[in-house]
Amino acid sequence: MKSIVEFATPEDIRKIRESTPWTSTRKGSYNDSLLRPKYATKKLRFPAGKTMIRIVPSIRPSMYDWMIGVQAINYKDGRHAHPRTIGAGKSAFDHAFSWLNTHKPETLFSKGNRDGYRLLTDPVSVFWAIVEERGNWVARLFVGSGYDGSRGGVPGLGCQIYKMVKDLSEEVSPLANPADPENGVMICVDKMQPVGAKFASYSLRLGTNPTPISKLISQMTEEEVSALCPLENTIRILSEDEEFERLEKIGINSDTIAAIRASVH
Repeated sequence: MKSIVEFATPEDIRKIRESTPWTSTRKGSYNDSLLRPKYATKKLRFPAGKTMIRIVPSIRPSMYDWMIGVQAINYKDGRHAHPRTIGAGKSAFDHAFSWLNTHKPETLFSKGNRDGYRLLTDPVSVFWAIVEERGNWVARLFVGSGYDGSRGGVPGLGCQIYKMVKDLSEEVSPLANPADPENGVMICVDKMQPVGAKFASYSLRLGTNPTPISKLISQMTEEEVSALCPLENTIRILSEDEEFERLEKIGINSDTIAAIRASVH
């Protein structure tokens, strides 16, 4: 009697693919603390394909232009903004780096020690954008890598957008500047992520017609309009105690943290 081979049904295949690491929908434990909680839900998430965004110009009385450059402290299970992002001084992570570099340099991250503590920052771009979702204009916060590609690889999306706007703002015609309040054009962000690819790639294209911010705001709900505020108000700065708690979570033992605290105070 011949053995019978039963192939997976389309429904079986769907379930199998949903459970793979690349398409898992399980919520992880990553703690992204760059934004204040009330603004975290406003984070812009790009679906695959084309998304048109309109950059929101600087909002009074902000001390920043249309974008704020966040110095993000990254670690395995999360990230948060360095206090110097808004001129608020040193971080507990700075003190930890100085102490460890003096007393236990072998525990720090390096090319030869990829498992060491990485206590440095990475650039992140944050700006307000108006986008269309389900037929409605809404205010969203773009949060993307500001890496400039200087160490190899592709520049982050935040850096690409910043460079595009900077270059166009220097043009004679203001019609080309995406950050101009009334004459600026939209930017098309095309997200591409083939099946199985770990990371997405993006391409940018300028819109052709001016899209006044005032026109878009007039079509937004009061809730969406009221969310717009100076960029520095959206950034969360952890307290010193909160930062030392993060240092414990990344694996620095309590005795070492006590020694780091004592060196500061």
